[in-house]
Amino acid sequence: AASSKVRRRLLPFLIVCYFVSYLDRVNVGFAALTMNKDLGIGPEAYGFIAGIFFLGYCIAEVPSNLALARFGARLWIARIMISWGLISMLTALATGAVSLGIARFLLGVAGTIFAVGIPFSSAWFPAARRGLATGIFGMGMIGTAVSAFATPRLALAIGYIPTHLLIAGVMIVVAAAVWFLVTPLLQPMF
Repeated sequence: AASSKVRRRLLPFLIVCYFVSYLDRVNVGFAALTMNKDLGIGPEAYGFIAGIFFLGYCIAEVPSNLALARFGARLWIARIMISWGLISMLTALATGAVSLGIARFLLGVAGTIFAVGIPFSSAWFPAARRGLATGIFGMGMIGTAVSAFATPRLALAIGYIPTHLLIAGVMIVVAAAVWFLVTPLLQPMF
C-alpha cells in the first residue's frame, strides 16, 4: 500500500527532476554550436569545459549523499534543483572559457545524487519491486533526447542565453514543486 502511494506520488516528481537535470546537463553541448564562437572558445578548451562538469560531480558525490541522509530528501533535492538552476543562470552569463569552466564545475558539484537517486527512489520499495522503481526513475533520461531535439531549435529561435535561463527557471519551478508537494512522502524515509 505504501509503495503504491509512493509510486503514484513520488516517482513522477523524481522523473521530472531527472528529466530537467538532463535537459540542463546536455544543453551546453547544443549551445556550444553558437556559444563557443561568441565566447572565443576553441575545441580543446570546450572539451575541457564540458568534462569539468563530471570532475565536480565526482568530487561532490559522496558528501552529497551523506548530506541527503542527514538533511532529508525534501531539503536536499530542492537544494539541488535550486542551486542547479541558479548556477545554470550563471552559465548563461559566462563571458569566456574561465567563467564557463567555473560554472560547469559548480554545476557538477550542485547536481550530484541524481544518478545515485536510483537507490534513493528504490528505498521505498520492497526488494521485489526495486527494479520497477529503478526503471520508472530512469525514464527521466529521456530529457537527453528532448534536449537534443528542442535545445538547438530554441537556441536558434531565441539565442543560447535565453535558452539557458529558461531551463534554469524550469529547474527552480520544479524545486518549488518538490518542496511543497512531495514533503509528506519524503520525510519518513530518513
